[in-house]
Amino acid sequence: MQRREALQRVGLLLGSFVATPAMAEVLAAHPVLPTAYTAEPVLSAASESLLAEVANVIIPDTPGSPGAKAAGVAPFINLIVSECYPEAARKKLREGMNELAKASGKSFTELSEAEKVNLLKDMEAKAYESRKADAKAQPFWFMLKDLVTTAYFTSEVGATQALEYVYIPGKYEGCIDMKPGQKAWAT
Repeated sequence: MQRREALQRVGLLLGSFVATPAMAEVLAAHPVLPTAYTAEPVLSAASESLLAEVANVIIPDTPGSPGAKAAGVAPFINLIVSECYPEAARKKLREGMNELAKASGKSFTELSEAEKVNLLKDMEAKAYESRKADAKAQPFWFMLKDLVTTAYFTSEVGATQALEYVYIPGKYEGCIDMKPGQKAWAT
């Protein structure tokens, strides 16, 4: 054994003796990872249900893949916004969902598919007008659409059924011609 190798082994041995009690203390302090909200959920159960319906209009079921509701987009959005977003964004989501609930004068689920689409198109048009008036404005519609698409395409359903997915991709090819009707790549 050479001197360098002996010093490396002694250093590793000493490091493990020092680190073991510290790691034991850390693990004892947090024996179980959290499995539920640690913050108060932003949306109530009724608002989360409405969000699921709206998300399913934005990304509906198709013959090739389930929609946003089947992917579990609404609970994911509620969790992410509750845990990770600042209070201003939480307030915007809460208020936007309340406005959306009141927008048609009746329950969103009672509307026909055409009425739901028209309601959301009107909302989108107002959001674009608001952005034209103030370029720094971030209307609720854009936040909602961004959250829905991100939640959907990062879900298992979105990544494996809506997009083309290869678990272990082969070599990298920077530019590949797509065939007509082929799905975009998730990997």
